[in-house]
Amino acid sequence: LESSRRRNNDDDDDDEEDDEYDADESMSLLESNSSNYLTALQKSFNSPPSQYSNFEVKEMYTAVKQADKDGTKRPLVKQLLTKLHDATPNDSRVLRRLARMEQEDGNISTARQILQHGLRRNPNDAHLLQGLGNIELSSGNDVAARRYFRSAIQANPEFPNPHHALGTLEHSRGRIRVATSILKKGLKSCPANHRLHHALGDLYRDAGLFDLAESSYRSGLAHGPNWSRPFAYTALSYLSYEKNRDLDACRNWLRRGLGINNGLHSQGWIALAHLEESEGLIVEAREVYIEAITRYEMILAKKRNLREGQGRQDEKHNMQMSQTSIRPPSNGAKPAIDPVRSGDKWMNVYKSWAQFEDKHGSYRTANDAFSRGTIAFPRDWSLPLQWARLQVKYGMKERARKLFAVACDRAGSSHADPYRLYAEFEMSQKNYSRARSILFLGAQSLSVSSDGGLGNRGDLARLYYTWAICEWHLGDIIRAEVLFDHSLRLTDAGENGSEIRSLILYAIARLEYARGEYLLAQHCVGLSLKENLMPGGNSQIWLLWADIAKAMDNDSLEKECLNQAEILSSQESKGATEDLSRLLGLRRKSTGNSGLSVPDSQDQVMTRSAVQKLLRKEPWHSKISNTPSGDDTWYERVVLPDISPIQETVEN
Repeated sequence: LESSRRRNNDDDDDDEEDDEYDADESMSLLESNSSNYLTALQKSFNSPPSQYSNFEVKEMYTAVKQADKDGTKRPLVKQLLTKLHDATPNDSRVLRRLARMEQEDGNISTARQILQHGLRRNPNDAHLLQGLGNIELSSGNDVAARRYFRSAIQANPEFPNPHHALGTLEHSRGRIRVATSILKKGLKSCPANHRLHHALGDLYRDAGLFDLAESSYRSGLAHGPNWSRPFAYTALSYLSYEKNRDLDACRNWLRRGLGINNGLHSQGWIALAHLEESEGLIVEAREVYIEAITRYEMILAKKRNLREGQGRQDEKHNMQMSQTSIRPPSNGAKPAIDPVRSGDKWMNVYKSWAQFEDKHGSYRTANDAFSRGTIAFPRDWSLPLQWARLQVKYGMKERARKLFAVACDRAGSSHADPYRLYAEFEMSQKNYSRARSILFLGAQSLSVSSDGGLGNRGDLARLYYTWAICEWHLGDIIRAEVLFDHSLRLTDAGENGSEIRSLILYAIARLEYARGEYLLAQHCVGLSLKENLMPGGNSQIWLLWADIAKAMDNDSLEKECLNQAEILSSQESKGATEDLSRLLGLRRKSTGNSGLSVPDSQDQVMTRSAVQKLLRKEPWHSKISNTPSGDDTWYERVVLPDISPIQETVEN
């Protein structure tokens, strides 16, 4: 029992170091009532005897914590967690951490299986239910996420995290009354939880009830631990801006939050830099970014120096771990700064800084920002991917190819986007054979992952769609049809997959029209209209239907389709509808120095995930970006081939 209490204290200290709110953090035993404690105690007494002593279990907990802080030892962390689960099968924290690591690596199905395995053993474990809800939410399955969050609340009403997760979910979906009811109910059960107060304050601020919002934020300050205060101060700065545009008060609140926890509040630094940029103070905004990055890298370097001074303790620890038949991997050359631990949000600061330099600085300054970010996050694939797109913008094609390859290597078998975007770049250069090889490698890599690539079904569906277009350009129509079919099968069910299904069906309709299969093409047009998110579809679908009707000598249908296309085209020019037209990249594009087409920020439209992210955007963000940017990797489409009559060929 003493070792158990120590382990829980270790977890509490670890939570205080977290920089961002996370709905799946461990709760302190101090918040559990006596009945829950006695129930847990009874379970421990009834559990079968463990083959490990309390000392060995404690050492494994310590080893997991130290290996997790060293960003290069993820395989060792997973191995230790698996062994720790064997030693403590009733400790759901171990399963939640293991599942989260699998989710971070892109193995969504594996993460889900881990939590479901624990739930079969403890069906009323609110923490496991909460973790499953988070996985379903990140996968876009709102219905399942709501079900798990409600089950977690029912299993343990005094556990605040599912109240917070369900309330923010409903808030992000625009169900304000439902969200208010959930958060208030959660505060009745957990009146001292700072996250619930903060979430309720966000809801009031979004509704324009500034006095109630301020009261909620201050309640969160009164009840929250020290590490949570920067979030409340940042929220109060947003409130000051929306209430009376008091810039000095905004800066004071933000600086006050950055004075806590060594200034490791990444969201506060980004907000302060964006505030200066929104007021046209470019020099001041750049100074904020440089101050933030310098402080962060100094802290990482200091931690590395401290760790290097503990060589003897590390040798002793490795000797103890060898007794459990687990050997840590051999240490290679370390980077200039230590790799960060899992869940570090400072990558967003580097990305924001690089985007700022790309907009207000030069190629050299943006290049430097990406370089420092890539060194600080040596396992992340999104930074070299964005860096590659910067090279494309400035015509550095060979540098772009090297960075695309780095992104693919880092993604491995966990993500499809680097392979797809690399192939789309090659397709923009008319290198279709090279693009085919890249797409094949991506599909092959994802198929050997632990979940067969099905953890990110939407990403894999987009990869197969791009591959089908590539084969169409190469003239292999039969293979293109097969790949379109694979892409359709991988789309999410229901509304979550409607957007991509509409696009795939539209592309199939164009392919069948080019082949002269007019009835089949017309059928696919009807299905695309059914899946289209905008009422009545859009002009591109109706223009294609008009071409099909003309080929079928149906003059009346052709006339009706052209009239409908004209009406929708007028609405699209005013921004009233922009669904499939946006996805096909048919609207305005900006061109970089190289003449390559690159996405324009004006053309990016919010999707469901972007709406949720918007809740965390600062109120002055609209002054530096006219539309909130969503997942821009989905808007840079490949060009569909012409729909002139084609002759089918099969390539080996």
